[in-house]
Amino acid sequence: MKDLDQMRTIARFGITLVVLLVVAIGCGDADELSRGQDGENSGSPTGGAATAVSSPEPTQLEATAGLAVVTSTVVAATEPALVPSATPLTATFEMSFVAWTAGSVDFNPLEVVEARSIVDCRFKAFGLRTEMRISDNEREVVVTIFDPTIAAEEVERIGLVMRQPALFEIIDTNGELLEEGAIVETTQGLLGGTPVASAPYETIITWHEIVAAYPTLDQFGTMVVGIDITEEASERLAEHTRTNIGQPMSVVIDKRVVFSGSIVSEISSKAIIPKIPPEEVTEMAMLLNCGPMPVVMEFVGYTEFKR
Repeated sequence: MKDLDQMRTIARFGITLVVLLVVAIGCGDADELSRGQDGENSGSPTGGAATAVSSPEPTQLEATAGLAVVTSTVVAATEPALVPSATPLTATFEMSFVAWTAGSVDFNPLEVVEARSIVDCRFKAFGLRTEMRISDNEREVVVTIFDPTIAAEEVERIGLVMRQPALFEIIDTNGELLEEGAIVETTQGLLGGTPVASAPYETIITWHEIVAAYPTLDQFGTMVVGIDITEEASERLAEHTRTNIGQPMSVVIDKRVVFSGSIVSEISSKAIIPKIPPEEVTEMAMLLNCGPMPVVMEFVGYTEFKR
């Protein structure tokens, strides 16, 4: 079985040397660039006693990013093998994610149905056994986890990762070198907070145009996220970078600037997102592959069942 899993992994991702035919938004020497700088819980399915834990205020996934020219090696990801169990599974945790809308924005139950599918994709990518349902008020996605090995601290961290919107964008900054961490409004909207400019910045590439995201190594052996984009998006990005040499451009995740730099050459269909902490690279690739949340989902806490 182990050999078969390895063959599947190699067949899926490959272990190949990929020369990315793109040029960076630089992040190194000053000679190369200019730089700038984020319900209701059901009862226990097992009938056991439960302890409810509230979540702290969710924070944005601390990922910084940029595009760079690299010679990179695709890293084969290992998918957990889910072996059918002959014995009944015991629920260990229940987590809740509630849809949030601002002000008078109408609530759309269909967005919660779509969010449930995305949450399901993310949990499967983590290799966790789960069951999911939508609450009677149609605003809450309730996730029951069946994993006796997982700790409460890990459940808290997973909840904060799973609720991330994962809205990836490359934007035209109108000649401004935006600081990393700045909140921006783009032509794709605003998530919240006070943007640094009154007018929205034009989105060049959106999250919907990512074909694949995967862990990879840059030329220095550092773990980064590699991304491939659609042919149409590639042509648009190539045209913009080719005609704006020397101008700044920014990478944005969840409406926060995570990298800014000056364009030094034309950028095409492949790139990397560097500066993400190595332990978060696989998670970021997973979020991008499963797609963005159609509505803001707040992680409101979890219940731990006694075992």
